[in-house]
Amino acid sequence: MAGADPIILALAQLGALGVPAVLLAWILRASGAPGGVRAAAICAGVFVGLMAGPGALGAKWPSRHEALFVGGVEERRALDTVLSRQREEIVAMET
Repeated sequence: MAGADPIILALAQLGALGVPAVLLAWILRASGAPGGVRAAAICAGVFVGLMAGPGALGAKWPSRHEALFVGGVEERRALDTVLSRQREEIVAMET
């Protein structure tokens, strides 16, 4: 999937999390959990939020999570390059 369109990746990942969320909401509604339809929808939304967050998606695919939700990937790489070069220059000046 390297080089795939980020929008397609985002839709695929959210779709992969949305199906279990819909199933969870349906199970909660069918089981008669307190709160009814609204509570089931809220629980499903929390589930998707937790799974799409840094604890699950971010741990499994950090680069994808950063590109989709954090942003500034290219800028962060450029900053890391500049900081690395500056550290090398400081070491060279100190010797």
